[in-house]
This record gives sequence, C-alpha cells and structure tokens, in this order.
Amino acid sequence: LHAMCTETAKKMGTAALTVIFDLQNFPRYWSLNLDGGLRSDERLIDIVKHVATFANLESSEIYLFGDYEGGEFVQAFALNHPEKIARAAFIATKLISPDPNKMFPVGIGYTPYDPEMNINIVDFIKTDILYLMEQVIRDQQRRKILNTTVDDYKKVYGDLGITPRFVIQPLRASTTSTGSFYGEEIREAIEKYFFQEYREE
Repeated sequence: LHAMCTETAKKMGTAALTVIFDLQNFPRYWSLNLDGGLRSDERLIDIVKHVATFANLESSEIYLFGDYEGGEFVQAFALNHPEKIARAAFIATKLISPDPNKMFPVGIGYTPYDPEMNINIVDFIKTDILYLMEQVIRDQQRRKILNTTVDDYKKVYGDLGITPRFVIQPLRASTTSTGSFYGEEIREAIEKYFFQEYREE
C-alpha cells in the first residue's frame, strides 16, 4: 500500500508519509493522546508542515489512511480537523459515536482533557471519508456496539437531511485458517477511492 501511494505521489508531485507514533510518548495516540502530554494530531500537523516546507509542497489538505488503532486515529483526527482532510480512509473495529452526550473518544461530547474541543458532526460527515468496516469481529459485544454506532450515523444523516460524504463500506472477508485477510481488497479500495476517483474529478 505504501509503495502504491509513493508511486502515485511522485506522479502527482507530492509526498507520501508513513507516520509511526512511538508508544512511549504517544501511548494512546489513537485517541489523540489527550491525557499524555504530547497530542498526536498536533504532531502529525507539525510533521506535514515540516515536510511541506522542506519539499516546497502545498499542505493545506492531506490524504490520510490508517488501520485498527491507526484507523481510530484517522477518525479522531478527521473529527477534530475536517478542514485538513482532502480524503481519508480507515479500518477499525469500533467507531466514535456521533452522540454529543458521550465523552470523546467514545462519542463527540465534552472531555475534561480538552475542554475547548468542539466537534461539528456536520463538518465531519460532509468530509470525504471512507470507513472500511471489518466483518469478522469475534467479540460479539464489540460487534453489537459497532452496528449500533453505524445505525446512529444513519439516523444523523436522516435527521439532518443531507447526503453524507462519510461513506461506510463493508469489507468482504477472505477467511483463512488464521482469520481474515483483506490485503488485496484494501489496496483496491484505497487505490480507487484516493487515486482513480480523484483523477476523475
């Protein structure tokens, strides 16, 4: 996936970054590390600015992908910085709820770790984001919560009467003896969403 992104980035005259948060400084990077001192979302913004300055690139918007904990980070980042997302895609076994009565990162409500956080769910669902939803989740309670959260988003769409750009696409699992394998399906989905559809616009 990184090789595909790197090759396409060269053709587009931009840069592809693989960002790895060290767990010593960012033990909960997926939820922006709000209680850990250094915020992971702010660090990513700083890295992008640094690379853009060094390479003389435009950095007002980025394409962002992550899976599992990285996928949770992508959603948390996009909720807090939708204006910085050109397109984003992520895989995760749980979603941040659109419920403002649930504290972030469970929902989008008030958190004492950042009292000034103000998430606008409309801005988020009007941002180009693809959620690749894993189908094989052995924890039934987690599966139930995920399905309920997906339904909550659909209810928000209906209540607001808008067409969402936050798209939920179930993955078709290729089951093996060791579990599920999505590699080729993910690569094809990202290539289409990030690059083929981008070129068609």
